[in-house]
Order: sequence, then structure tokens, then C-alpha cells
Amino acid sequence: MKEVIGISSPSDRELIRRCRRKDARAWDLLVERYRRKVFNIAYQFVGNVEEAQDLTQELFLKIYQELRKYPDEVPFLSWLRRVSRNLCIDYYRKRRRQRGVMRVDFEVVLPYIAQGRDPFDLLKEKERNLLLRKGLDALPPGVRDCVILRDVQGCSYRDIADILNIPIGTVKSRLNRGRAELVRILKRMPELR
Repeated sequence: MKEVIGISSPSDRELIRRCRRKDARAWDLLVERYRRKVFNIAYQFVGNVEEAQDLTQELFLKIYQELRKYPDEVPFLSWLRRVSRNLCIDYYRKRRRQRGVMRVDFEVVLPYIAQGRDPFDLLKEKERNLLLRKGLDALPPGVRDCVILRDVQGCSYRDIADILNIPIGTVKSRLNRGRAELVRILKRMPELR
């Protein structure tokens, strides 16, 4: 934690206790402390800076509403990541059918061009990502969630089991099945032939 002239920042537990008493300053400090981590989780799910910023705001609103359920014996960052990922999965499920049109994210494209790289390479990469998202959308929901959490988010088997409330053996089984099915789906896509 930062220490300024002998004054240390309040702990997460102290901030949470204050938030539960409706202390807006404590909430601002928690948001500032974890905004980047929540944004990174959102960005990994949506792949677009602007959409990830909007989703981050939604996530913090829902996190605030869920704060009363936070179990004090669990490290706050672990709980925050789990809640954020669960909310992103819900968001992904709701929005996956609306993803037909690819948007250009100029915050990503302009630095790419400034580095002297071909913007068409970026377009190809975005097209591959779009096809991968279509493939993921075709997977059964429980299998898809495991694949996204492990291969996109980089969660451990234990974290996935905790998030989805299933045994680790089921996580491994779903991952194997999901990866094999995703390969079959992608091979059938005419865009990849």
C-alpha cells in the first residue's frame, strides 16, 4: 500500500466496513484501487476499449450492490475477481447474439499504424477473434464458460470450479470436450478454409 508522510492507506477491510456504512469516500478509494484490475477482466471478455470501460462501470455498480454479501474471511481481491468474472460471463451470454458487426476501435488501430505496422494485419487478427467468438458461442453454455475462464481469462482449475460451483474433474472434462468441439466448429467454418 502507498504510504504518504507516515500515513498508510486504509486496508480493504476497513474500506469495505466504511462502504457498508454508506461512506462514499471509502467506495471511491476501493474503485481507484481496483479499477485497472476490473477493467482488464472486462477487456478480456469484450475485446474493445470503449465497451470495456462501459462494462467496468456496470461491474462496479453491481459489485457495490453485492458488497453486503462479501465474506470477510476471503481476500477482497479474490472475491472481486470472482464476482467480476461471473458478471462478465452473464454479460457475454446476453450480448453474444448482438456481435454480428465488427467495430473499429481507433484507440487500438492508431498506435498500430504509428508503429509502422500494417493495419490490415490488425483487421485479420480481429476477424480471427470474431470467428473464435462465433465458435465459442456455438459451444454448450457450461462447456463454453470453462473454456473462456481457462483459455481466455487464464483462471486456474480451482478458480473455475469455485466460480461455476462444480468439481475440478468436471472442469477438466468440460475443457477437454470444449476444446475438441471448438476445433471441429472452427474447421467447419467456410471463412477458415
